Amino acid sequence: TVAVTERITCVFLRVDALSRVFALVFAVVSVLAALYAINEKTRGERAALLIYAGGGLSAVLAGDLIGFVCFWELMAAASAAVVWLGDGADKVRSSFRYLVMHLFGGNLVLIGAMLLWARGITQVEGIRPDAGAAFWVLLAGIAINAAMPPFHTWLPDSYPECTPEGMLYLGSFTTKVAIYAMIRFFGGTHWLALFGALTAVFAACMALMENDLRRLLSYHIISQLGMMVAGLATGLEAGLDGAALHAAFNILYKGVLIMGIGNLYYATGGLRKITDLAGMGKKLPF
Repeated sequence: TVAVTERITCVFLRVDALSRVFALVFAVVSVLAALYAINEKTRGERAALLIYAGGGLSAVLAGDLIGFVCFWELMAAASAAVVWLGDGADKVRSSFRYLVMHLFGGNLVLIGAMLLWARGITQVEGIRPDAGAAFWVLLAGIAINAAMPPFHTWLPDSYPECTPEGMLYLGSFTTKVAIYAMIRFFGGTHWLALFGALTAVFAACMALMENDLRRLLSYHIISQLGMMVAGLATGLEAGLDGAALHAAFNILYKGVLIMGIGNLYYATGGLRKITDLAGMGKKLPF
């Protein structure tokens, strides 16, 4: 803990029940993802992946708004580099769109933090609509990272353009740090429950119509995020714990799914459409 001024105290490491859950699962998935990406040849992407993971882990452990905003922006820059260093045909355009969306969201988070500072709030803690513009600006910034409609399009646009290793990292950190922030700042904001439920149904329907495996999983991630938001919005102990545990286990099971389609991608020379993958059980029994 470092006192910057009489009004602002920086807490670079705060471990409580909520941050412990996210920090633990981030540490586990970082090791597993690093093992999965051990043959990654591009040094730039490898560096970006590690910086990205470090930013996500640091963001959930930051106790003050200054540290939270800094690590939030570090994640945005590193993850945009992961998209840019991907292997998709449209990776440059997608990375630019990704960067624009997340810098916009990051600036909203910064403005929201500054408005909270003006009200004497310097720590990462729960806020309510009576905080005025700070509440709504911060909510909009975090909602972008959480891929909440209508801010969701960056996710299915960018994730499929990454390498399988890059998608594994992206599916584990950005949106889950956003859910952590939602729980921390907006847990108990009841009207978000309806918004989360509608998001879950909408994204699930979009996933059902997809033939591209990576885009299907991208929409499925958004659907799961909607369920988490619906849970945290209740403000009940079961809802908050359920949202945190759903996020933690989603990182693990979605990671396995992403690694699975990554294996298919490499084994088939880049096939991604479900209709092109018939008979894979016989070709790849293990």
